[in-house]
Amino acid sequence: MSNLTDVQWIFIVLAILYIFESHVWVRTGTIPFVRTQKMFRNPMGLRGSIGNESGKLQPAGWLPADTLIPVQPIPLTISERGICGVTLSMPLLRQRGVQSGIVLTWDEANELKQDGHRLMFKNRTLCAVQSPQLARLLKSKLLKIASLDTDQRGEAIEAFKDEAFDAEAVADRVELWRRSTRRLCIASSMLFVWLFPVGLAKYADLLPIVQDWRSLIGYLVIGLIFWWWSVLEIYLAHRKLYRDQRASRWKMFFTGLISPVVPLRMRSTLARDLLTFVHPVTFVIATARLRQQRCRATDDCEPAFTEAETIMIGQCLRDATHPGIPVLPDGCSEDALLFAQEDHRGTLERVQNLVDSAGLDRQHLLHYQAEDSHSRSYCPRCLTEFTINEAICVECGGIATEPFEKREGMLPI
Repeated sequence: MSNLTDVQWIFIVLAILYIFESHVWVRTGTIPFVRTQKMFRNPMGLRGSIGNESGKLQPAGWLPADTLIPVQPIPLTISERGICGVTLSMPLLRQRGVQSGIVLTWDEANELKQDGHRLMFKNRTLCAVQSPQLARLLKSKLLKIASLDTDQRGEAIEAFKDEAFDAEAVADRVELWRRSTRRLCIASSMLFVWLFPVGLAKYADLLPIVQDWRSLIGYLVIGLIFWWWSVLEIYLAHRKLYRDQRASRWKMFFTGLISPVVPLRMRSTLARDLLTFVHPVTFVIATARLRQQRCRATDDCEPAFTEAETIMIGQCLRDATHPGIPVLPDGCSEDALLFAQEDHRGTLERVQNLVDSAGLDRQHLLHYQAEDSHSRSYCPRCLTEFTINEAICVECGGIATEPFEKREGMLPI
């Protein structure tokens, strides 16, 4: 390592910075969707580089055009009775977010405090979300609902929940991001090519040019043009996406001037606060509709839903139909779980309505065929197979398994 030249050290530092900028810390309870090659990948198949109980460091793709959009479901159960720090739904998640088990009335909502990405109630964590901005938004929503009269409160609660299932609004927001960052994607991609492939080729004397001070100055000038162009596009894209966040805009602008590597992943950075509280089935259906619109515009025949999209929608539907039972902390209210179970019926109805509006057959999505001839039953939520008829799926909180229908090739017990 001591024999490396200054130029080699510069490339190593730039590569390390680029790898660091290509990762996003995704907190537990948030679903990451990574967009590569114009498609959003199945989040259940994603693996973080490192992780713990509070989250994981998730690669957001390796090219400037690749993006990670975090999708945050509503982390609380909200009804006219009050607020509960328990949610039954855990769509596309391997691990639940914070399940505090705290139950409070709307009169007590004024005691809510924000601590970073957490909402606190009497020095206890009520829930945690992906970012401080979302925590601030959630607190303001809850306080606004709490300030309403009893007659108006129910309508406000239902409107807040309906926003999480508004596929059209989510599609409009994602499309706005795509259009607003189109030139940034071009500029950052050209900067990426100029910094790494062209830069390494020039250093290794693989380019058909004379290696003198003129070529070095030309390389640096063109690199500066691509760099500053990218920073300008960051400012313009941010102004279109977040018009009222001037301080954040200038912060991002000056951050982009620190190093030429920083603008390379700013397209993904601009997507981190793109959405507020959205159910993942809404996001999948919304982005599928956008893909269908682009296919129709280019006369490119593709299925309405790809296999990956259908699998994700099926997982969300199974989670809503057969919600897992969360493990609650000791000393929490016995009414917390009942509170969440009563309110979950509304979530199930919204998921079913959205799936129906997408033209998908719910029975087909819920149907499962055994992969092992020895299997006798399966968990209707996670599809784990069991070799006995009556079993309990511990991973899903004790859900009773459902038997497979008798089929050809099934081995006798």
